Parts: sequence; structure tokens; C-alpha cells
Amino acid sequence: MKNGKAAGADNIPAEILKLDPYISADILLPLFQDIWQTETFPKEQKEGIIVKVPKKGDISQCRNCRGVTLQAIE
Repeated sequence: MKNGKAAGADNIPAEILKLDPYISADILLPLFQDIWQTETFPKEQKEGIIVKVPKKGDISQCRNCRGVTLQAIE
């Protein structure tokens, strides 16, 4: 995760998660354990926001853009 990048749908920038890795791990560990034990993703993790990212060339052409899905970590 790079600093200075836009936050995802959860509005949590990377800088916040990297301030204290131990607190971030404590917050994320239950989520990862639940995913591992149930072998399913929470509904919130299955949804995302699709953002159009332009590639090189004429950005008015659809073929010169690609979709990136932003997912929230809650």
C-alpha cells in the first residue's frame, strides 16, 4: 500500500493502516480468521466500486481504458 493514494470505499487511507501495524493486525485478524474458517467472503467483500482507469492512447475509446474494482476492508 502506497502513501498518498486515494482511500477506498471504506475511506481508510493506507497511512492510517500503516501507522501502527499491530493495531491494524488486531483489527484485520478476526476478518481473515472468519474467511479462513468459513471459506466464504463477507458480503461486504464481494461488493466493490468499479473505476475506469485510462491506458495509453485515445481515452475516448473504450479499448484504451480498463476497469479496476476497489473493495473495502471492514
